[in-house]
Amino acid sequence: VDRYGIDRERTAVRPVLSLLPREEGGDAIPPAHLPAEYWLAVVGQSTQANGALPLQAALLLRQRGVTLPPLVVIDPAPTFPGERVSRTAIDEIAELQHRGEMVEGQTLFTLSGLTSAERAAVIRGARVFVEPQRGTGVAARDVATAIDAGVPVVACDLPLTRTQWGQSGGGLDLIHPDDPVSLANAVSRKFGAVAIRRAA
Repeated sequence: VDRYGIDRERTAVRPVLSLLPREEGGDAIPPAHLPAEYWLAVVGQSTQANGALPLQAALLLRQRGVTLPPLVVIDPAPTFPGERVSRTAIDEIAELQHRGEMVEGQTLFTLSGLTSAERAAVIRGARVFVEPQRGTGVAARDVATAIDAGVPVVACDLPLTRTQWGQSGGGLDLIHPDDPVSLANAVSRKFGAVAIRRAA
């Protein structure tokens, strides 16, 4: 700032993790069977992944009659060895499908085993991207990919997330990691849908 005489009052510094080298095959496109319009969430099995949160929000939206495009879920990036694993997200998906709340290939699309390039393509193609993970490092690249592509993001309000992207403008909403109503309302706002009222 001093070297080039830039006005300090009009300067903000933000780390940009997405300037890492582009993965080989970065021009990949989303899988052909995905709908033309969808919202996307990371749904993992670990407790840190917090994968049940977007599924609970999706159920709330459907129960309240909020019409949105199908939900696409992808698994998180590889986690650390020995990380505690919970079946919550998998059980949640199975229960939603069993009750007919979500139908694979219609209202829900599940993707697993994507390459880095395919994963980035799916994120860039989303109308809204939801990153519910309680950790920071694992989610950073996905959030950066979405923000750089102009995809609206809803993420957990964590110190590093707020520091890096809290000033990114109207494209980013931060929510509490244990609040599916806040997540549902944030997604609704991105689509211009009606907000969900909390139960008394």
